Amino acid sequence: MSRPPQKQAPEPAATAKQYSWAIYRLTGTPAKLLGHVEAPDEQSAIKQAIEEFGVTNPQLQKRLLAQRRP
Repeated sequence: MSRPPQKQAPEPAATAKQYSWAIYRLTGTPAKLLGHVEAPDEQSAIKQAIEEFGVTNPQLQKRLLAQRRP
């Protein structure tokens, strides 16, 4: 008899694949590029950008956009 295949555990968030994200502040046309961060998803990229770029105003935090770079 053979054993059933083992199930693989899902990837923990700490080892999740990191992507490069461009962070923009929407202030009109054109949007202003703040910089780039490494994060696994859009929400965590925005959170990291708030800390890294020192965006303290809550109204400006709502106007941040993360775009994944190739």
